[in-house]
Amino acid sequence: MKKLLIAFCLCLAFVLPCMAAQEVRTIVANQILDDDPVDYSSGIIDLRRFRRVGFWFIYDETEDGGGVSANVSLIYSSTATVGDNASSGYFFDFAGGGTLQQTESVAADGEYFFWVPVEISIPFVQIFVDGIATDSNDTIDFSIILVGQI
Repeated sequence: MKKLLIAFCLCLAFVLPCMAAQEVRTIVANQILDDDPVDYSSGIIDLRRFRRVGFWFIYDETEDGGGVSANVSLIYSSTATVGDNASSGYFFDFAGGGTLQQTESVAADGEYFFWVPVEISIPFVQIFVDGIATDSNDTIDFSIILVGQI
């Protein structure tokens, strides 16, 4: 009976991480960058409750003259206010493979996924999007969705 109980506990130990809760939350919905505003900073995002966290950046551009793109970057902070405690953040993405990124340039309609490395224990993050060559006719419409494992 003890062996059966031990075997059951071992099986449970392997299965529980696969059954972790997930949270999906919209951080930014349909933000438009044009001639004003040309950039965007999200509010402070609290990551303390997540074991793993990633973000979907959904990008749609309208070009008249061409050359429109968006630079996406993260700002890490040890407190809930970005200021003296903030620094440029690193992240992984599918476009960069196994290389840490500080900024990713997105220039084609579609979805872009990036995530905070598990090894970096950062309590707060802010997402910064800088529109390149945007004006009243060349615009960027984007949304950001957080996907986190609790």
